[in-house]
Amino acid sequence: MAGGGLAAALAMPLSASARSDQADVALVLAIDVSGSVDDSRFALQRKGIAAALESEEVAAAISGGVNQTVEIVVVEWAEEQRPLVPWTVLHGRDDLKTLAARLRSASRSWVHTMTDPAGGITAAGHLFAEPAPCRPASDHRRVG
Repeated sequence: MAGGGLAAALAMPLSASARSDQADVALVLAIDVSGSVDDSRFALQRKGIAAALESEEVAAAISGGVNQTVEIVVVEWAEEQRPLVPWTVLHGRDDLKTLAARLRSASRSWVHTMTDPAGGITAAGHLFAEPAPCRPASDHRRVG
């Protein structure tokens, strides 16, 4: 059940009036790269997200959506924030597996000594303001 929490975020109901060129949900995945996160905890974060993306629960949540589409950005945060994967549109298992493999193979961008959770949350909010290929019409479908 690695993807249970992620699947729950993806499975929130969406109005049937949604247009087909919209994602069912926009999701910011944030990874802590501050100095308080050692290499093993960092690897645990990356492996956990990758396992969730490959889970049956997440695949079922996407395929059960009105548009069968999710838009995801992955950001690393500490005292600074940096997108690791820009907004990416995912349509099914193949896309999920590709993103999971990308996360597993990417090295840690950098290590900062300070932790800034508020900065990470603020960065997620700013990411939702960026133009994207198929952002959901409803703000209720944006999960950060």
